[in-house]
Amino acid sequence: MSGETAQIAEIANQVSNEIFSRFGWKRVGPKDHNFKAFDILEEKQSSGDDADEDGAGEKPPAAPSAMVERDFPADVVFRYDDPYSGEAIFIHFDLKSYAESSLKANTTRKALRSLARAIRVAENSADWKQKFAATTSNFSIHGALFVYNHDNKAPSRVDDFLAKLNSNSVPVPEKKRLYVFTPRRINYLITLLNDQNALIAGSQIPKGDEGEVSVYYPYGVRAKPQKPLLPYASAEQLLGPILVLHYRYQGRPDRGYVVYYDGPGTAVDEYLYLFEMFFKRGFITDDETVHLRLSNADQNALAVFAEARDFFITSYHELPEFKAKMDQIKFHRVTNVVKEFSTVDLGMDRPT
Repeated sequence: MSGETAQIAEIANQVSNEIFSRFGWKRVGPKDHNFKAFDILEEKQSSGDDADEDGAGEKPPAAPSAMVERDFPADVVFRYDDPYSGEAIFIHFDLKSYAESSLKANTTRKALRSLARAIRVAENSADWKQKFAATTSNFSIHGALFVYNHDNKAPSRVDDFLAKLNSNSVPVPEKKRLYVFTPRRINYLITLLNDQNALIAGSQIPKGDEGEVSVYYPYGVRAKPQKPLLPYASAEQLLGPILVLHYRYQGRPDRGYVVYYDGPGTAVDEYLYLFEMFFKRGFITDDETVHLRLSNADQNALAVFAEARDFFITSYHELPEFKAKMDQIKFHRVTNVVKEFSTVDLGMDRPT
């Protein structure tokens, strides 16, 4: 690997660690380290792709029953506990950092296939368990492809690739989940972290020694969270359209919710759904404020919010006490942030 290639690869590692550690995930085991596992020798892909650009096709295809021990890559592994079952969740990552010219559908598909194979064999690999889960007995291993577009010239391209995939394109192992953090989603999560920094700086939510900021988990029809407020976000929360944080100051009455919504806010129905959710889940109380924050808001989003708010109040017969509760929902635009890296800076020694 050339010096510049290594520096570009390090970008994805830095960005992923910044995001997931801030959302409460713990990095476990070695970074950028292979593990050994037994697997069936690779067969040629039926889609017509060149066989095994990921390095697994050096030998001719063998009978399906032939097993061989081989190395599988593990760029980084993060852990958190499932908010509903309490089971330890290990997310086995493939980290990619690409310029616009390198973002290709075939490359993305092959990376997903390779990752799907890795998490399938990791479950029964003593080497994987020793490296990443030596002291844990009850756990599940899932995979995540992290694709960072470091020149930020094609943030939506991977989303376009994924829209064309189906279950035959990438066979996900049974009872496994394969997450994809696309460049667009990564930029969104970086924006959320930057926004939280701004809220802390403005004393709108507490910093560590002033109180707590937790992730809210809803009660479902068939699922009950271990606790409704936890100090970490699940992969589903980070990839979903709504992320709810609850903040509470210590020794002060200030508390409430910060609701991040990844939508344009161009339709009244978007807000009506959110309003219903706020009341159904008990967010609106006498002493709590709900801050609805949109980073991808349309220029007319505030006007649509006001229209939806008036309609919602009218539907409750414009009762003064209900209107007062609706006044506790505040609309905010979030400034989008794009993180830029210089490979020259990454290659220089940092001052001590």
